[in-house]
Amino acid sequence: MFELRHLRYFVAVAEELNFTRAAERLHTAQPSLSQQIRTLEAYLGIQLLARNRRKVELTPAGLRFLDEARLALAQTEKAVIRAREGDQIERLRLGFTHGLIVALLPQLRPLLRTTFPQMQITTQSMPAPDLEQALKDDEVDLIFSNTPSKEYDVTSHRLFGQSLIAAFPHSHPEAAVPGGISLAALATEKIIVDATSMSAGLLHRLAGDREEQGIPLDTLCEAGNFFEALGHVLSGDGIGLFESSFLRLMPSGVVPRKLDGPGLQLDVIVLHRSGLATAKLGKLLQIFQKINVLQS
Repeated sequence: MFELRHLRYFVAVAEELNFTRAAERLHTAQPSLSQQIRTLEAYLGIQLLARNRRKVELTPAGLRFLDEARLALAQTEKAVIRAREGDQIERLRLGFTHGLIVALLPQLRPLLRTTFPQMQITTQSMPAPDLEQALKDDEVDLIFSNTPSKEYDVTSHRLFGQSLIAAFPHSHPEAAVPGGISLAALATEKIIVDATSMSAGLLHRLAGDREEQGIPLDTLCEAGNFFEALGHVLSGDGIGLFESSFLRLMPSGVVPRKLDGPGLQLDVIVLHRSGLATAKLGKLLQIFQKINVLQS
């Protein structure tokens, strides 16, 4: 019968190229080690080692098998370590879009510390598409985004709605007007959005609304990230349209006004792999429901 110990024995002999040294390394008897190697070769039906009284050498098949044996042992060790970590250290890896980490983490961190004081929490932020890929690649456990997933193996939970804000450069006439503003009032303005955070569905809606109003679509410009969009606003190139979670990042040269109108909001969503199995998931979702994004 083939077992992991056969791989360990083979790797030791292959690395030492000497049965006596390999037996000492494994703290076993040399005759027993030799028998285990013969059992492995018989199981595989191939010769892994060429040996005589003077030396031991790997056969071509043995060379190929050595790489895979090392990989199998390393993966097994990783699995054991991860299983033991689950019993000893609770870990939670959270991913956020750039705006949501600023808005949510200051509220979320104290709640998690109170409820799970021993939990090891790591966080990172990135654009929404990269964030979902990180979730699928098991680089994060839960992500916060404005963009729902279309993948069948990703589960989404809506937390709350988030308003949009129009960001004016301080010199713009509308910057001095109090209160909210409608999308129609921006009809003559060039609109700049951060395409990495704003959902594709909302972008499509904004484009459709402006097209219905006879406004050229090239006045809706997509920037590569928040800071690029903000740079255009500060330069007087247009009016920024951002999720309200970015309010804390607005510099003094920008004046935000809430965008009024039906349907002009982003959902804040927490997503996880559908196969995520943890007794604490329900409690985590209850904690997430307590947080509220800063809105204007």
